[in-house]
Amino acid sequence: MRVRLSLLALVALLLVGCIDYGHREFPTIPCEVEPDEVFGRHYTAADFQIWQIDEHIFRNLSVTAEDSAARLDLFHAVYADNHNGKALGRYYWIAVDTINYKMVCLEGNSPIIDGSSIAQASVKEEWGQRVVAFEFAKEHHAKWLNITSENVGHHLAIMLGDRLLCVPKVVSEIANGKCSVNTGLQEDEQCALSLILNKNVENK
Repeated sequence: MRVRLSLLALVALLLVGCIDYGHREFPTIPCEVEPDEVFGRHYTAADFQIWQIDEHIFRNLSVTAEDSAARLDLFHAVYADNHNGKALGRYYWIAVDTINYKMVCLEGNSPIIDGSSIAQASVKEEWGQRVVAFEFAKEHHAKWLNITSENVGHHLAIMLGDRLLCVPKVVSEIANGKCSVNTGLQEDEQCALSLILNKNVENK
């Protein structure tokens, strides 16, 4: 029973624990890494993207208490939207549940917001979990408020380039432009991501 509850907790963390809406201030963890060396390629803040998800397809994903986070293998792929056998040239990121072979489609051909709108980022430990905390610039607070208010109860997909970081569920609207993401990245990758986002601030 304890093992089953632990597996359920892991699945819950993966699916709905990526965005933390608490207002408590947590200490920042120092970061000293070279992002390009960590990721093996060069990323910019614009590669950190948030997409909307086709909820109809997402709701069809089957996750049970017996499915561990390891078995729930969410990964990225690209497919072309075809109509009558002809590619329309629109490409979407999808997450695939390899247990049931079902897909989570991202709507549209562009993210709804990206890391170039972020004012600051850092790595923190919140409630026993290391997270990448970031805040959008003031001129983007209203946009983030609209995004979160329109998607309460729905999921968003957060990506770094071609890498799916997590699929968080929006539990409430956010008016202060802040967000904390439990990405599932390694500690050095979390640091590298925060530095990439802060590099955008330095270049403004």
